[in-house]
Amino acid sequence: MSDSGEKTGVITFVNSWDYTPQIGPPLSGCFVVIDHDAGQTVVWTKSQRLQNTLEMAFAGKVRVTVDYQVNAADSKVPEDHLSVVIRRAGLGGTIDGPYILNYMWTAN
Repeated sequence: MSDSGEKTGVITFVNSWDYTPQIGPPLSGCFVVIDHDAGQTVVWTKSQRLQNTLEMAFAGKVRVTVDYQVNAADSKVPEDHLSVVIRRAGLGGTIDGPYILNYMWTAN
């Protein structure tokens, strides 16, 4: 069982991937950076539905509320994609996350 967190803010960065390697299973997912009153939080999902919703919220610049797993035992973070997120989003050495996204909704 994991604790959950919740933040409301605006998605300022999206990193989505859909990759079919020559060896191994296909990989897909999405990292996003949420800017909120307390700073920035990175959440990620493998869910195609959540990914599509996150991308639409980013494009529409709407406020969202995200609920995420803080201490997920099975959080296999794709480290290579995370490094891209940190570099391209301009995040410093300390980031809040990445956390597995449970669900989200628009807050407008």
